[in-house]
Amino acid sequence: MTAFFVAILFFVLGFKSYRSAQTLRSQICRLELGKSSFAEVSRFFPDYEGNAASAGCSLEGCTYVMYVENPISKAIGIGPRVAFIARVRVYENVLKGRELIIGRSLRHRELSVFVEQSAESKMIEETRIVSYSKAPSVGVLVSPNASAEFAKLTSGFNLGCLVRIIGCEQPSEMLPFLKNQHASPR
Repeated sequence: MTAFFVAILFFVLGFKSYRSAQTLRSQICRLELGKSSFAEVSRFFPDYEGNAASAGCSLEGCTYVMYVENPISKAIGIGPRVAFIARVRVYENVLKGRELIIGRSLRHRELSVFVEQSAESKMIEETRIVSYSKAPSVGVLVSPNASAEFAKLTSGFNLGCLVRIIGCEQPSEMLPFLKNQHASPR
């Protein structure tokens, strides 16, 4: 009976996490790279109190990190911990970078999948798949001029990974766009 109760609680809280992650993704996608101001970016930061951090914020610059996680997997340790993370960077009162990530951790084995867009990027192509080997990470870099592509790619994140007891084990499960794509090592 206890296992049944824990499973139900996991899915109820997981669904709440899923909805919060959808909201966070929408908020980040509504921002405009190179146009959104510090005030616009910082407006929804308090919504993630307890699940957010900032570094030395002022009108000149700030990096916000907000995340959503299923609280049961965090508290009880059932299966992997999975989180949906947003990182936004503001400099000189303008949004200069944004990144959305799904991260998975199980017994000190980590994996993350990301979509990142930076105003400082010199990319010519619209997107580029990259892989980092220090902490296994694979993702998509998006040209600064391709905000519609950023929104399209991030809408493909499998936020159901937050609800699944075993999480998602492969990058292509977290972001189906990555299936049959080849990453450039970084």
